[in-house]
Amino acid sequence: MTAMRARAVIVAAVLAATVITGCQRPPAPGPQAGALTGAPILNTVTAQAVVRDMGAAGLPVANPRDVATQKCPDIKCIEAIETDTVTVLVFSTTGAAEGYAGATPGTFQAMNIVLKFGPTVSVTDKTAYEQVVNKALL
Repeated sequence: MTAMRARAVIVAAVLAATVITGCQRPPAPGPQAGALTGAPILNTVTAQAVVRDMGAAGLPVANPRDVATQKCPDIKCIEAIETDTVTVLVFSTTGAAEGYAGATPGTFQAMNIVLKFGPTVSVTDKTAYEQVVNKALL
């Protein structure tokens, strides 16, 4: 076999393999190996971390308590920490947080986190609480 003929055979084999590979069936529906499943993770900020950061910023967060088992089944949050002045709610998606905040007066929403303010929180303090959340999400 000449070198020219050997190259022609190799080229023909590569082309045939390419055509055969391209004719395979499409992937089956459903999760594939390596595919992401479930909701994407927006961030790793927890309600507890937000409350801790609020306290570190000098904001009132007296009597923090985990109220997720009481609140989350009804409002579909995944975390809930309540203090005497503010409740920090974490939702699995931004859409869920927007839905709750849009239907609930006296709230602030950033991504998947919602703050529900107590009636005695001043406008100045609300702004300070909001800044803590925004900083945590950076």
